[in-house]
Amino acid sequence: VESPKVLRVYSSILNQSEIKEDTSFFGVQEIIIHDQYEKAESGYEHCL
Repeated sequence: VESPKVLRVYSSILNQSEIKEDTSFFGVQEIIIHDQYEKAESGYEHCL
């Protein structure tokens, strides 16, 4: 990601289809990669 500021974190959302124009979200200020992180082979891996 070029800048973490373009990312959004939605709480209590299970499916993207639940996100509406007025759905509240948190902005991302920083992405910290753990020094023991290994790239996922498939899917997505996130920790907040």
